[in-house]
Parts: sequence; C-alpha cells; structure tokens
Amino acid sequence: PGIPTIFYSHLFGDGSASGPTSGELAPRIQTMTRLRKMADIHHDSHVKVLMQEDDCYMALIDDKVITKLGPRYELGDFLPRAEE
Repeated sequence: PGIPTIFYSHLFGDGSASGPTSGELAPRIQTMTRLRKMADIHHDSHVKVLMQEDDCYMALIDDKVITKLGPRYELGDFLPRAEE
C-alpha cells in the first residue's frame, strides 16, 4: 500500500565500502516488486495491522498477502494457520 519508493542506491548500490551493494538488496527489492504486482497491491489497498511491536511489524494486505518486517521469528498465535 502507499506509493512505493525504491532508493537508487538500494537497487544499484551506492559505491561505498560501508553501504549496501546491489548484490545484497536488489534481489529482495525485485521479489517484493514482483509480489506487489502479482497480488495487485496498489496505493489504496486495505491494510490490517496484525502485530506492531519493537521487533516486529506484521500486516495483512487486501486479505491476500501478509508482510512481516523485523528480526523476530517467533510469531506464536500471529502466524496464520495452514487452512487460512
């Protein structure tokens, strides 16, 4: 949801020794872009926040896609069941 912004340096690298390189971030950005297109996620898609904590943000988008950001792997009851 929202208008996606991809920073040039995140997709193509920034040329510095300490910054991200295109090899690190480009494949992830391309995967997210393809998923957004396949699921027809657009700027006014409906977002339902499932979890919002210091180490995890999880949301359901248009009742089609769940996105999770953050380092937490243990999701407990927030993880959808197989039948969902």
